[in-house]
Amino acid sequence: MSTTCTFIKQWATDSKRLLEGAEEDDHMSTSPSWNSALFFPGKKLSPIPFGIPRAKESVEDLDIITKFLYFSKSDIIRIRDKAKLDSLSEKLPSKVQSVLGIIGKAIIDLSVANPANPKRFMIAQALNMRERMHPPLPKDHCGNMFLFTSAESVADEKGVELPILVKQLSASVSRALEDCKTLLSLGDEGQMMIAHAFNNLTNRTISKPGHSIVCIFSDWTKFPFYETDFGWGLPIWVSASYIPLQNSAILISDKSGEGIEAWVNLNVGDLSKFQNDCNIMEFTS
Repeated sequence: MSTTCTFIKQWATDSKRLLEGAEEDDHMSTSPSWNSALFFPGKKLSPIPFGIPRAKESVEDLDIITKFLYFSKSDIIRIRDKAKLDSLSEKLPSKVQSVLGIIGKAIIDLSVANPANPKRFMIAQALNMRERMHPPLPKDHCGNMFLFTSAESVADEKGVELPILVKQLSASVSRALEDCKTLLSLGDEGQMMIAHAFNNLTNRTISKPGHSIVCIFSDWTKFPFYETDFGWGLPIWVSASYIPLQNSAILISDKSGEGIEAWVNLNVGDLSKFQNDCNIMEFTS
């Protein structure tokens, strides 16, 4: 999404200049950089089996539906307070990890409630590497420059506790941020660290769907979607699209930047239970 956002913003900037009377051969804004392969050359590894079909007929057979949730500023404040590991602590977890925790807990709890399903779970989150590496790469550097962080544990019959889940999420991101600092300096070893993060996710979960519950999250809240102007004004609303990947969620900031919109992809059979989860009902609209 970082690359997509960079492309759209560049496209809008140049289109607006032309709309305002600039000549086509005038100097346009600086083009994005497309040389990420210089930093991470291809390794000819096997394709990653994410389980997302390409054919329309296959997609329709999956019975996956997208649920839209809105978390207001006041909802997020209450969630962050509830997600504290220590009730006496003044330090709050991040709003993104807290919202992901609420969604992840609901998905895990509805799966654990069924004795036929496994109780082991993994939560994975995509992490943008660009500005986290040393030296950092600019935001407009294009390519699939991200890695997956993951937190894995076991839930008991009562499900998983929100503060513990949020702590696990935060810890996995912190570990990945430390890894990012050394990716460029380690050469081949740094490149393989990225591959291992993907392989860990697929080997434990996607390739063995009956082995554990997996939730895959992506945080788009910091991307400047609402700054894109093609010449007829800023966007009124920016949304995600349908992604046929079960138990996945995408977070996008609302136009004010204070609320969060979540696009959650679930199996149709799980939707009713998910909507009736006490935390989902309490903290969303």
